[in-house]
Amino acid sequence: MLVIDLQGGLGNQLFQYATARAKAGSAKPLLNMRILRNDIKRRLGLDSYAIHANVVNSLDLRRPGRLRRWAARAGLRTGSLRQFPFDAPIYMEDDSLGCFDERVVALRPPVVLRGYFQSERYFSAIAPLLRAELVPMRKPCDTYLYMERAIRDAGAASVSVHVRRGDYANDLKVLAFHGLLGEDYYGKALAKVGSHVPAPHLFVFTDDPTATAALLPRGLAATMVSGRSLTDVDELALMSTCRHHVIANSSYSWWGAWLGAPDGMTVAPQRWFAQPSEAAIRDRFPAHWHVVE
Repeated sequence: MLVIDLQGGLGNQLFQYATARAKAGSAKPLLNMRILRNDIKRRLGLDSYAIHANVVNSLDLRRPGRLRRWAARAGLRTGSLRQFPFDAPIYMEDDSLGCFDERVVALRPPVVLRGYFQSERYFSAIAPLLRAELVPMRKPCDTYLYMERAIRDAGAASVSVHVRRGDYANDLKVLAFHGLLGEDYYGKALAKVGSHVPAPHLFVFTDDPTATAALLPRGLAATMVSGRSLTDVDELALMSTCRHHVIANSSYSWWGAWLGAPDGMTVAPQRWFAQPSEAAIRDRFPAHWHVVE
């Protein structure tokens, strides 16, 4: 069996699930809540999708006694504990040379994976399967249907723009690590989109609508999607409905773009973290995405 420790928000959970799904093959990976259940700011978001996995609590993964470990290795029935890989090694992702850890490819279950795995290379082989699975199960509300209709009416001119602030702006420790994208990035990114998309219509997703209004160039048609009591899952689905994307340094809008139309344009920031480095963006974006400073 293959276990992965879930951590972070919806975008990070999607990366972890996609990697585990690809590694587990036809088997269902186990998504361990050990870390996530102690995070007061985050909740499980994957339960909004028809995922091919089992969510478990680390209490279920407790180490059995010597006799039961021997029985499990011998293939004897040991109750519900038999399905869990007690003696599996824990593999910590090494992203020092880039976002793709080559050694993960060689790992064979049983193993426990721990990390963020923010690269399409981990799961590109099952991309069509993932896109089919990662469709929200919940019946859409009227607000969602209204915004979806507006995006579809904009058609090939629709551009999702994600501005991530929140703890990036208000928590000094988080700010020092992630950094904050400003007017310069969004100006360059939208100019890049504008060179390919006549009369773009921006659909804006953000956790800070007031600050975001000052970041975006004037004179462009824009609709604020956030602030309408939509869930994170709803907004991610609406983001993916847009034809083109300007993402933030955020795994959330990374997935909004990746789940979107394959013929659209995606612009991503070269500075993913506060301290710029070539390793930070190596393998982080699909080859056809456009990266700007």
